[in-house]
Amino acid sequence: MLRILGKRAGALPGRDLTAHVLRASRLTHMHDEHVDLDEIREFADHEDIATTLVYVRRRDDGANRAAHAAAAHSCNAWAGAAGGG
Repeated sequence: MLRILGKRAGALPGRDLTAHVLRASRLTHMHDEHVDLDEIREFADHEDIATTLVYVRRRDDGANRAAHAAAAHSCNAWAGAAGGG
């Protein structure tokens, strides 16, 4: 279902929208909102902070941040047009 919705929304061209993508998005958005790393680690149920840092470091890359923002905007625009937001 997520893959179908993602394709219809035009989100993540060349990739499937999956539960893991949504989880990773939530973790990186928490980082963007300046949530403490230990809180993000707890939310993700990571035993080791190094696992959490993988998500944070990936998001800290400026090019990735811009791509994620564009994909999120695309999803939000589609959800609004479909009556979901």
